[in-house]
Amino acid sequence: MNQRVVYALLGASALAAAGLTAIAQTEPGSVARTTVEPLPAVVTLEGDPESSETFVRLRRFDSAQPLRELGTIRHAQHAARRGALLQRGSRSIVLVTANIRPPSGHTYESQLFAVENGATRPLTDGVSVASAPLVTARGTVLVQRGTDGPEPVHNESNRGEGMRERVDALEITAVDVDNGQTRSVFRAQGQSAWLGCALRDDEALVYHVTTEGAFLRVIDASNGAQRTILGPIPALARDFSYDRERDEITFVRAASVGSDEYEIVTMSARGGSLRVRHHAPSHHLMPRVLSDGAIAFSPAGDPGLGLIDRASNSVRVLSPLGSGSDWVAAEHSNGRWIAVRHLDQQSNLDTFVVSARDGSRRATFRDDANPVEIVGFWGGVTP
Repeated sequence: MNQRVVYALLGASALAAAGLTAIAQTEPGSVARTTVEPLPAVVTLEGDPESSETFVRLRRFDSAQPLRELGTIRHAQHAARRGALLQRGSRSIVLVTANIRPPSGHTYESQLFAVENGATRPLTDGVSVASAPLVTARGTVLVQRGTDGPEPVHNESNRGEGMRERVDALEITAVDVDNGQTRSVFRAQGQSAWLGCALRDDEALVYHVTTEGAFLRVIDASNGAQRTILGPIPALARDFSYDRERDEITFVRAASVGSDEYEIVTMSARGGSLRVRHHAPSHHLMPRVLSDGAIAFSPAGDPGLGLIDRASNSVRVLSPLGSGSDWVAAEHSNGRWIAVRHLDQQSNLDTFVVSARDGSRRATFRDDANPVEIVGFWGGVTP
């Protein structure tokens, strides 16, 4: 698998896009006519990740040419870049993380940039490599930071204790996008404190991996309060998303340590028991819960995009682009449209906007010649 595809599979960047709406209008003395609403503009990160520049662009999937150049991020070669959108009143700010130093084996070598009105501003460094900024429902910007701990010593005295892992000083940091000032909202020791998803108000889910196991912790960015809702569990969980209406978290986990079977599960954001929604021999189910409670995922065998019904738990395969591995980047705020990344058997990577109800294709963007990450749709954000 080539390096560009690996970067894409680090996680889907946030994207939402509206679909085409046919509106029949009848006027006196006229024949009914149909008006098609154009696809809205989306923000992309473009350019070969092996180069030292990333171009932030505004484009529409139904046009080959970008609508506007928003800014340029200069970074180290082979940088993993991730993005998010912050909508603050009439302001649309593109937030991008990218490595600023050549890879050296250290974990916290990325920097957070803000792109607004054609200008690019560095905000803070020491950000975890390949991590995306997260925007809470209230608009607080969070990043993962930390300091590498000492490398563990392996010798005859601890040979029977298994492989020891490095313990880092971990931090979740809130960043002021206007002046770059930071404040810590979570600190802990461990291997990782991964920002899972935004929850209600100023809360966010943190997947905290320690030597004792993994924990799901909910932090409040407004005051630093935290609560543990699950753990310790094996550190084999990922792909977290949030159902705001039902206050539930969805994620995927290994069925057991060493197993090739994985489970899509849901649980209350307040804590409690897990409900298994789907079980399959696949390590890339990549679930995301949608606003109607259905769960979009990539079924085993890669037949294309699948949906798990909220009420019946039955699975429906949409396959809008045929066979391949599909994952949802984001959902439009109206719940009717989703943006999906599609990886086919030849490692071609497409992005398409599709109806969440019936899988109708609306627009496709192939990025073979111009590698892209989709950040989000212009003018609005769904965390």
